[in-house]
Amino acid sequence: MTGDLDHQAEAIAAMRKAVAATCAAERLKWLRAALAWKHLESLAKGKLAA
Repeated sequence: MTGDLDHQAEAIAAMRKAVAATCAAERLKWLRAALAWKHLESLAKGKLAA
């Protein structure tokens, strides 16, 4: 299932939502989502230990 995910594209989409956010709480939520996607990308590539 994770093989068909584009982690980089999801991270970029989350960053775009963070930029467009109108309040700090929403911006922080999307920044955390972007970081989570980058972390998942690293896990999928085997760069980080789970």
